[in-house]
Amino acid sequence: VQCTDIPQEWNLYWGDFHGQSRESVGTMSARDYILFGRYDAAIDFIGHQANDFQITNAFWDELQSLIREFHEPGRFITFLGYEWSGVSSVGGDRNIHFLGDTGQLRRSSHGLLDDLDDVDSDLSPVTKLHAALKGRDDVLLVPHVGGRHANLAYHDPELEPVVEIHSSHGTFEWLGREAVKRGYRVGFICGSDVHTGRPGACRPSVKMGEDALGVRGGLAAIYAADLSRESIFDALRSRRCYGTTGARIHIWIESHGQPMGANLTVDGDLRFSGKVRGTSPIQRVELLRSWKVVQSIHPRGSTEESRRLRITWSGAESRGRRRSTIWTGSLRIDGTVIEASEPVGFDHLGEGITQTSEDQVHWISRTDGDQDGVEIEIKNTDGVKLVFSSKPANFQVDLNQIGPNGWKHKAGGEGREVNISWVNPTFDSTVLSFDFIVKATEAVAGAYFLRVLQKDCEMAWTSPYYVDSLTE
Repeated sequence: VQCTDIPQEWNLYWGDFHGQSRESVGTMSARDYILFGRYDAAIDFIGHQANDFQITNAFWDELQSLIREFHEPGRFITFLGYEWSGVSSVGGDRNIHFLGDTGQLRRSSHGLLDDLDDVDSDLSPVTKLHAALKGRDDVLLVPHVGGRHANLAYHDPELEPVVEIHSSHGTFEWLGREAVKRGYRVGFICGSDVHTGRPGACRPSVKMGEDALGVRGGLAAIYAADLSRESIFDALRSRRCYGTTGARIHIWIESHGQPMGANLTVDGDLRFSGKVRGTSPIQRVELLRSWKVVQSIHPRGSTEESRRLRITWSGAESRGRRRSTIWTGSLRIDGTVIEASEPVGFDHLGEGITQTSEDQVHWISRTDGDQDGVEIEIKNTDGVKLVFSSKPANFQVDLNQIGPNGWKHKAGGEGREVNISWVNPTFDSTVLSFDFIVKATEAVAGAYFLRVLQKDCEMAWTSPYYVDSLTE
């Protein structure tokens, strides 16, 4: 909570645009889904995104009624919508959000429906949906990764101002990278895609395995003039928004008087200033240009003098449905003693450290693009070797190879890697002010944004500034 006696141009609102209930593929009724978001998760806005090929006309009527019933501008905002669920080859998953209480269903198919009376209204591939909605300012589409991943070969810049890069399905930086590489000007948000009826506070499902939603659901953070549908839509179109992996990490960034998401043309140095308020000690704040790290701040960074090592692993098997990577394994320290160990980033109750000794740590872990890891205290560092053992990665490294910027081992797949760095808990803080300056001689056009990583592996991504050109 931030209290101020200075009127703000924009307020920060938290919400979850993306989830389902038992009327499609989830649990709990749509009514209980909305009630949970408002009273238990305490979010400001909510959406409901059932798979289109499961939505009966009767449920669509019911959902429109519920959206109307619970909509209360200034207190709690509801968005009507559905998930256009075509396979990736014809467009892939897109969330459809309407500005009003009503909207027409234009399904990708009637795959699991018995009533085919309105099958002629189906639209596929997604280009036909884009054409049908062209010119409308009362509807938005959000490409995302779920059971099917969005195919960004299909894109409408007017209808699709943001992409979703994290949900309970996993972390999908690759979708943001691809959007920027293709030259699209999009913002970044996150959501839950919850199937357990708990929008805004989604934890991993009980079951572990390929059919489970194995990570914490994300949140969308919106800077809007007020809590209304119109202001939220305006913020999304302006890219005045960011996403987190579920923690309410407060980020404010401005550049040359403009908020996140703006288009910039700057004569001289580029400057990005602001503050991060985390929910756990801040591990790293990075300024990226088109997904390449330009500058970074490491509040917990240290050398081997701290005697504390942070070892994290991340990534996924692939971009498709069966993307989970099993990292269950161990590390061994040769040449000294492990004095303490601490788990970081494990989302699921079935994950975590299972065994420790003076020279070994064992764990159970699965990642879907997200990060898991451990931090260990060792007695001394001279002549010490770390041996890492898991199915995706097996290696050994002398600790004297781990410099101030850490050490990385690539492990194939979709962004799979192991990162090792020295940390110093003495510098743990949840608040960090930053002032990144990119000299004019080094600045080039591109998408500039922040990525925040906390000690507990929670993350956040701001929407990019799009720098068109720089003059000397």
